[in-house]
Amino acid sequence: MRNRIPVLLPALLALFACGGCDDKRDDLIEHKVEKPRSANEREALLKEVAQLARGKDTADAAAMAAYDAAVQHLIARGGSIESEVIDQLRRSEDWSVRLGLVEVLQGIGSRACVEHLIAVLNDVQPLVALRATTTLQELCQHREIPEEGKPVGVNGLPAVPRRSATDLAMDAELRLWTAWLKEYGHTHQLAWERWWRENRDKVAIK
Repeated sequence: MRNRIPVLLPALLALFACGGCDDKRDDLIEHKVEKPRSANEREALLKEVAQLARGKDTADAAAMAAYDAAVQHLIARGGSIESEVIDQLRRSEDWSVRLGLVEVLQGIGSRACVEHLIAVLNDVQPLVALRATTTLQELCQHREIPEEGKPVGVNGLPAVPRRSATDLAMDAELRLWTAWLKEYGHTHQLAWERWWRENRDKVAIK
């Protein structure tokens, strides 16, 4: 099974290392009321979601373009589709669809999506778990995994190791992340669940 490492991994790891960015979000996104969607509108939305399945094949330029266009079209729909995106994220058995939906939530998500992103922190596809991690860090301006060179935190989680300078393989970072996730993924998820319980009423989603 091929994945999106050449396209997504460098940007994901850069965001993961810096803990997110400081761009501000419109607080009103959390309060948008979703109006009933017509059958045609829902069909169009679900077609865009289905296009995310094409993101698995990095060798097919047309497939990758379709994936990226679907992500951008869904983000352009705005916060009114958040609950449907969450529903599809929790339902989908296709990891590329889940990955794309997490990307969409990074663009439109409010506090309503946080617990659902936490639920996929230990996804069976490491790339989805990595994207969920970076998205949570950006939305909440918080991290549970220490940055490289920092000591193990009170949650017991160490930093994700950096690739060796001699390891030039394209999947080097993903292999390190996958090994880290296998050993610490459940602890990481529990740490985020605990943090969210304690902070959900006071954290500002950015």
